[in-house]
Amino acid sequence: MVRKNGVGNSWVGLIGFCVTSTFAVAIIFAVALATATLTFAGEPKVQAATDDSSAQTFAGVISDSYCHARHDRNSKLSSGECTRVCVQRGAKYEMVNGDKIYLLDGDIADLNGFAGQRVEVKGVLEGNTIHFTEIGFLTAER
Repeated sequence: MVRKNGVGNSWVGLIGFCVTSTFAVAIIFAVALATATLTFAGEPKVQAATDDSSAQTFAGVISDSYCHARHDRNSKLSSGECTRVCVQRGAKYEMVNGDKIYLLDGDIADLNGFAGQRVEVKGVLEGNTIHFTEIGFLTAER
């Protein structure tokens, strides 16, 4: 039903605009999320320039010194997001494997992409700190 002053058409136009805008934003968000997922999914192992013959391989989950892999479920953040937030607030990256917790020392920028993930770390253990030279996603062979 079209009124003489055109009010009937303006509602249809407004609804069409809102639906189109919502759909466009959803597509852009989906493409950005898919791109980010593909970027980190196939990330190769990162190796530092120095390699020590006394290095060992350790396996565990990258977490932070505040949460120790026991992230608050009510925060609505994934374990990786929580880890990165805690590190931004001053926590240190660490690797948790059962009841063993190791602080990680090395190129900390490499750890951002591995936060909350199961990894293999190659490095030298000194006390409870691993001075890592290589890090990568945990392979199924282990």
